[in-house]
Amino acid sequence: MERVLPALICLALLVTAAFVFLLRGSRRFLLREYRIRSPKLKGEHCFVFLSDLHSRVYGDGNREVVSAIREIHPDAVLVGGDMIVGAFGDCSRSDWYAAAAKLLRDIAAEFPVFCANGNHELRLETPRPGDRFDGGCYKIYERCLAEAGIRISRNERRPLSDLTGNPADQELALYSFEPDIEKYRKFRRHTIPSSYVQERIAAHPEDGFRLVLSHHPKHFDAVACWGADLVLSGHIHGGILRLPRIGGVISPDPELFPRYSGGLYALRGEQISARAAAPEEECRPAGARIFPEHGARFPRDGAPEVIPVRNGGELLLSEDGFRSAMVLSRGLGMHTIPVRVCNTAEISVIRLLPE
Repeated sequence: MERVLPALICLALLVTAAFVFLLRGSRRFLLREYRIRSPKLKGEHCFVFLSDLHSRVYGDGNREVVSAIREIHPDAVLVGGDMIVGAFGDCSRSDWYAAAAKLLRDIAAEFPVFCANGNHELRLETPRPGDRFDGGCYKIYERCLAEAGIRISRNERRPLSDLTGNPADQELALYSFEPDIEKYRKFRRHTIPSSYVQERIAAHPEDGFRLVLSHHPKHFDAVACWGADLVLSGHIHGGILRLPRIGGVISPDPELFPRYSGGLYALRGEQISARAAAPEEECRPAGARIFPEHGARFPRDGAPEVIPVRNGGELLLSEDGFRSAMVLSRGLGMHTIPVRVCNTAEISVIRLLPE
């Protein structure tokens, strides 16, 4: 007995230490950098992509997030939706959107912001039976952002030059793809045909590099077939728990071991051409995983570290190779399952470069 008790104490300490280490990703974030080259580009462009904050706060007023963005000094900040928790909407209070609104206001005071909706914002506009709020909550959130000079883009195109005021940025256009709320219902397949994207955005995309904010990663294949060069998505939260060489374990849909859970993915030209020939068929996930992050990496104390893409540094887009790519952020926040295991929250840094 004298030997068993110390052994049990040591085991308990080891388990506790391991648990604390694994859960550090629930309280920190890191910056992860992705580099995409394209023959459509003549100049370099840098963006910060934020997604799935879910009203999370890093430092007083999210000053740690603002400080990290300031260090990158991007051309613009792109916001992919789910910055709040839709179920907490209440037209009589402001606490459910205050953290997200303050963060976006502080960012907009220093950088151009292009913002799209996720399923949680759409829920504010289309409440479910039993919700404590009506569609007015979305108007409150929308008006709060508008006061900071941020207009939520809904199935629209905006030339980057309109946002930055730089004529050299005319070579790139920002798009937002917003599906109907029904495309987010749980226990559904969530895949869509490319014809649906045409109905929502435009039948024929304009020339130039096309960067699309599309919240659900399962829509990547259809948006790529529509003509996107780069898609930025979120929604999956990295799969909550990540396993080495496998990736995320469960998505909010819910789905076990989703094909897309976090990182850099791409579709080849022949895949896109084959699917474009059948625009009414649903586009099942088929993208190749270019950048899987195996295991957990944590930032040092102080400023977050930038973790570069590990697949050799860059992905080249071309007509005869990978034609369309998706950066799937693991997001900054959590909801429902308030934990991340081996799955540190992230801010995505997107660097677009000439061929």
